[in-house]
Amino acid sequence: MRKITPRKITKIVLFIILIAVVARLLYAILVVVPDHPEKKLAPYQNTSKVSRENQDSMP
Repeated sequence: MRKITPRKITKIVLFIILIAVVARLLYAILVVVPDHPEKKLAPYQNTSKVSRENQDSMP
């Protein structure tokens, strides 16, 4: 039986970590991002109209 060197163990562990990171990135891209609601610009447009009205009414 061959001995497993520490270098080989390190490569195996790093490969497993790489697979886990890639899997999480794929999950984030394919599942979470499409379900995330897009921000609407309407509230920002309403606040800009209000602030313009306030500027006009100031002396």
